[in-house]
Amino acid sequence: MNVPANRGTLARGLHSSARPWNAGASSDAPEAEDNFLALAGAALLRDGKDTPRVLRLLAALIGRGLLWDVCRHVARTDAGAAAGLLLQASRIHSAALAAVPEPLAQETPPPLSAAQLDSLCESASLLAELGRMAQELDQDPRTRSRLALLWGRLAPLARLGEAYFEDADPRVRANAVESLWGRDDEEAVARFRAALHDDFPRPAANACVGLYLAGRTEALRELRNMALHADFRFRAAAAWAMGRTGDPRFLPLLAEMRAASPAPVALLRCLVQAKERILAVQKLPRLQVPLTIAEVENRGALTVRVRVASAGQPTLFRPTQWALEANGAQVWEYDAAAAATDAAGQTWTLTTETTPRHGVHRVVVTVEAGTHWGRAEWTA
Repeated sequence: MNVPANRGTLARGLHSSARPWNAGASSDAPEAEDNFLALAGAALLRDGKDTPRVLRLLAALIGRGLLWDVCRHVARTDAGAAAGLLLQASRIHSAALAAVPEPLAQETPPPLSAAQLDSLCESASLLAELGRMAQELDQDPRTRSRLALLWGRLAPLARLGEAYFEDADPRVRANAVESLWGRDDEEAVARFRAALHDDFPRPAANACVGLYLAGRTEALRELRNMALHADFRFRAAAAWAMGRTGDPRFLPLLAEMRAASPAPVALLRCLVQAKERILAVQKLPRLQVPLTIAEVENRGALTVRVRVASAGQPTLFRPTQWALEANGAQVWEYDAAAAATDAAGQTWTLTTETTPRHGVHRVVVTVEAGTHWGRAEWTA
C-alpha cells in the first residue's frame, strides 16, 4: 500500500470488498449500500478534485471493490474523467489497478432502492435552496467562481448565468464554461464557441473540452490550433485540455510540443500530466468493436463509410470518438455522422473537406469510446 502520511486516515477506508453493481441484483443491504456509493462516486468524482472528502470517497470505492465499476460507468461518456480517477486511485493505493477486470459488453447503472431515491431528491432540494440564496452569497471572486461551477446544474442559478460568463475574473468565466460539460444542446455549444475567443487560456481550454464532450469535432481543430499559439500559457492550457479528453490521437502532438524549444517549466508540467492521463485510459478494460470500412468514395472530398457490427444493442458513439488518418497523417478537421442503425449494427460516414480523395492510398479509422475500441484499415 502506498498511502502518503497526510492521507493516512484514508487507509481505514480500504476494507473488505463487495459485489459490483453489474454482478447481479440482490436485495441484501450491503449491496444496496454499494450501489448508492457507486452512484455517488460516479457523480462526485468526475471533476477530479483532490480534496480530503473526495479522496475518502475514492478510498471507500477501492476498499469495497467498486473502483473499476465506477470507472467503466464514467468512461461511457468521459474517458478522460475515468483516467483521472485511475490516477488518483493509484496514488492512494498502489495495488488498486493491479487486477484489471474483463470488459462488459453492456454497462448498466446501479439499481437503487426507494429510500435511496428519496435521499437523492432531498439532496436536490438542498441544492435548490442554495440557488435561492445565491444572490446573497455572490460577494467575491472565490464565491462567484464556486457558484459558477454549479450554474449549469442548478436551474435557480440560471438567472445569474449571463453575469458569470462575462465576469471580470477569468476563473469565474472558466468555471461557468466547465459547468456545462456533458451538455450537447445548442445553448451549451454556443457558450463553448463564444468562450473559444476568451483572452485568457483557461476559459478557452474549458470550451475545447466542452465541445469535445459534446461530440463536436471542431474541438480537435481548436485544440490543435491552441497548441500552436504564440503564448506558452495557451499551449499549456491546450496540453491540459488534451489530457482531460483522454484521447490517444493527441499523444504525437504532445510529443511535438515537448520537442519544441524553448519549453517553459509550466508547459512541460502540463505536457507530462497530459500524457500520463491519456495513457491511463489504456488501463481501462477494453472491449473490441468489429469495424469494417464499407466504402471510400472515388471523387471529391475524402468520404469514408464505416460499418460497426453489433450482436445486441448498438454502442452509442459520439463524433469526437472517431479518428481518421489519411496516408499516415492525422486528420484534424472532419465531420462524423451515424448514417444508419439497425439490429446488426451501425453505419457511420466520416468526411473531411481539407483532404481530397485524389492521392489518398491508405485510410485508417479508429473509434475510442470508453471501454469500447475498434480499428479498420483500407488500402487502395
